[in-house]
Amino acid sequence: MVHIYEKVCKTIDNEYGIIERNESDILKQGPCVITILALTFGLKDVNGAMRQVAESVNPDIDNSYNPERRIFGLGFGEYNKEQDQFSKVCGMADELKEFVEKYFCPLFIQDNQKINYLEAMKNFRNINFVTYCNGTNSFNIIENLLKVEMTKVGYSDNEISLILSQICLAAISGNVLRRDNVSTSALAVTFGDISDGDFSIGFGMNYDKRKAVFDMPRHQGFINQGSSIAFARYGNDDHSFKRHMTGDDVLSPMIKCFLDTSINNALLNKESSYFEPITYAKIEEAFTELNKGKALK
Repeated sequence: MVHIYEKVCKTIDNEYGIIERNESDILKQGPCVITILALTFGLKDVNGAMRQVAESVNPDIDNSYNPERRIFGLGFGEYNKEQDQFSKVCGMADELKEFVEKYFCPLFIQDNQKINYLEAMKNFRNINFVTYCNGTNSFNIIENLLKVEMTKVGYSDNEISLILSQICLAAISGNVLRRDNVSTSALAVTFGDISDGDFSIGFGMNYDKRKAVFDMPRHQGFINQGSSIAFARYGNDDHSFKRHMTGDDVLSPMIKCFLDTSINNALLNKESSYFEPITYAKIEEAFTELNKGKALK
């Protein structure tokens, strides 16, 4: 099974500020960020990932719960509380299928029928992912399962592409492309170290060519096969989720900018009857403003 945990305020009875959620409509309740690590051994790992995301998008989470910026983390298999250990360190296809059917299908299916694709796009605008390293592979599985389920209920390929384009994915130290170069449909941005093979192997380039592509002014991104923007720092094979999220002067502000832009877009759509989709152009515009030294509102 897949466990969904939410980061909430700390209390005397909840020392770490974590609760497990299992409502099937939880993703309909507003914007959220779902974290998936490469390997999740225990709840301590889930909490650590949610903590790093919280520092970026909801830094006062310990004292002030913000329902508009919910942060979730996933655990896999059975959980042993005494040992703080999950029976599986990553999601398997059968578990992720159950996860998609329970939590994602309500976003585009009602009474066993597909809903209008624009309504589905608006529902999917609530969904943001932050994945680390191999956690991106779990995301790829989830996305492909979504494509299967949407096809079953009659969405066209174009409608599926439009709906999935409203998921925003920040992939940390792991490329959003599958190893066989099948691109994702989500609006994805990858962040990593130029020398980190796990970050760059998915681009299908040898080191010299990759170096030439990344050998550009800092903060400048590029479009990769029409499916993602990539931003690299110049380091020494850095592969740290924590450092990239909150301790890197190049990547951390970019990741925060990406998540804030996505969440703010979701909140705009929550309050308006007019749907304003998220696009690469909006993300790149936000990055441009950030790099000019303008503060995000």
